Amino acid sequence: MAIALLLSGPGVFMALPGASAAAILLATAGGLLYMAVRKSLTTSQPYIGVQCLLMVAFFLHYGMGGALLWYWDSLPWKYAINYNMFLSNGAKENMPMAAYLALLAGLGLYCGSCLRFRNKNRPRQDAMRDLGSLRRSIMPLAVIFFFLYVVVVPAAPTNVQATVLVFASFSQVLIVFVAFMAASSKDVAARWRWWMICGVCFLLIATPSLRSGMREDFIKPLALIAIGWIAARRRVPWKAGLVTLGAFILLVLPVLNLAKQYALEGNQAGMARLSGAYQDVAERNYGTVMEGVFANALERVNLLPSLAVFSRFYPLGMPFLHGETFLLETIEFVPRLFWPEKPEVGRLLDGYSRQVGIIGTGDTQTSAKFDAITEYFINFGALGVFVLSVLHGAFYRLTEAVFRHYLSPILATFMIAVMMVQNNDFFSFVMLVPSHLKQVIAWISIVALVRIVGAQAPQRYVTTRVESAVGGKSARAFVNQKIELL
Repeated sequence: MAIALLLSGPGVFMALPGASAAAILLATAGGLLYMAVRKSLTTSQPYIGVQCLLMVAFFLHYGMGGALLWYWDSLPWKYAINYNMFLSNGAKENMPMAAYLALLAGLGLYCGSCLRFRNKNRPRQDAMRDLGSLRRSIMPLAVIFFFLYVVVVPAAPTNVQATVLVFASFSQVLIVFVAFMAASSKDVAARWRWWMICGVCFLLIATPSLRSGMREDFIKPLALIAIGWIAARRRVPWKAGLVTLGAFILLVLPVLNLAKQYALEGNQAGMARLSGAYQDVAERNYGTVMEGVFANALERVNLLPSLAVFSRFYPLGMPFLHGETFLLETIEFVPRLFWPEKPEVGRLLDGYSRQVGIIGTGDTQTSAKFDAITEYFINFGALGVFVLSVLHGAFYRLTEAVFRHYLSPILATFMIAVMMVQNNDFFSFVMLVPSHLKQVIAWISIVALVRIVGAQAPQRYVTTRVESAVGGKSARAFVNQKIELL
């Protein structure tokens, strides 16, 4: 199908009515998602594959995007700012072209994530390996890494902040692990204990939103908890999920939206910002507030308009970049510790969005970096979209294989899930290679250290027991010594 699309070119797709193009994109994305989910959830182990996670992201960001973009102005918006959100810069008119490129990308992602990287000399691993050592060490690990995430990262100097954040991001792996343990525990008391730990972890991860007003800090841990639950139970919690999503949209998002606005305006901070936003929501018309919430949420999820706008200008108005943006992104390989004046890559990439009108000429606050499919297209065209999407899927499949090789399949699930959730704007794998490479090294090192510490405890116990027997100590003395070690 991908070859047929490439050979036919965008002309056939552009000739279709917009509603037909949106329907084809939605049906194809839904079909790819169904195949990936069925393949992932029918395995015998508690494991969610890369392919499943990629197709969920593709369906949310692009599969529904065509229909949203095409029918946006038909929705009952009362305010012009919401009505015109996706209608500027010719996004709707160029939606069929964007749908064509998104289809190529979806098929490429699916094909790339089908690749397998296996070590034939590696014995088959138990899916539950390492969970015992993590379970025994959960409290000190949680204290260390949440302290890094909540306290050290905000206070760290700029040149070392990114490095500290790499290690602190292991706290997000822990929240998936805790949710997995809570969902898989058969003992009621233990299950509630794990859920209490999970709630504390959620609050700690959401703490940075008090400083920044970022709604993602509330949404991402919820997604990680859901992934941990699904990995343990092998099914989607539709009832609990819909109730949680409804409560979040109706009760929490209105306050967070206004808190974000206050943050952009530089007003208030911390709990004072949330308190002010809560009072403001209570005083406003609830229908007006919810319209803004839905419009903003759909804007954040839908990445197709960016692709539609950029594909209007490339290559007709502007030549393909032939890897120019990828070259800029290699700056991230240089640690800020060695290059304190290193420019912000995000600001450099915002210049391309400014060229096509997505960001206003005098707007210095808005950041609108392009997504992966858009970047692949403006560099190498439609063929580049398919080839680089295959590489995108293969990159995450290879990363997963590294985690599986050095750790275990279930830990690979946790870690790949965190990487996917962190990439909520679906940036290209080239942009993410520097940060993901650091995370792979740091996370494997952390688990290796936990293994070593966990292995040393039984060894100390056995050594002490032998010494006690040789020294002629009584059983009571041996028991007392064991208790002291514990």
